[in-house]
Amino acid sequence: MKTVRTIDQKEITGIIDYLSHNILHSKLYNGPFNPQIIVTLAKGGFIPARILAKSLNINTILSYGISFYDKNNVKTKNPIVYQDLTSCKEFLQDKNILIVDDIADSGHSINNCVKHLMYDIGVKNENIRTCCIFKKDRSSVTPHYYFDSVDYDTWINFPWE
Repeated sequence: MKTVRTIDQKEITGIIDYLSHNILHSKLYNGPFNPQIIVTLAKGGFIPARILAKSLNINTILSYGISFYDKNNVKTKNPIVYQDLTSCKEFLQDKNILIVDDIADSGHSINNCVKHLMYDIGVKNENIRTCCIFKKDRSSVTPHYYFDSVDYDTWINFPWE
């Protein structure tokens, strides 16, 4: 049975404040993290990334476009990467990067982005952190920073949808 959870703009503001504080002041993961660049996962991460960028005083947001559905909205076995970060390789190396998405559903998009940054771009693992508003309980990835965990069958209605 699907559960629907609706989040309003006031809640988003509080959630982003919470996440920003944890990113900058957490004692987990070898201490606070000072991201220099946000990489957003298109399309769900665009708005959370922009709000987080303002809160964290980050001027650079890049996008990694990945989908597990083809043009007919049929699930694919392998991801379709329609926007990678190879043209920004020199810009990304030796930077602290925060990957942002709205929800870690399966975790595959985040995992693919981390691998792309590490193996194709050459970013060190310790320079990458992940952040989502929500994490589904069956996600293969637990983001470094997230607000809440929800059941796999929960549908989240964000204010920008």
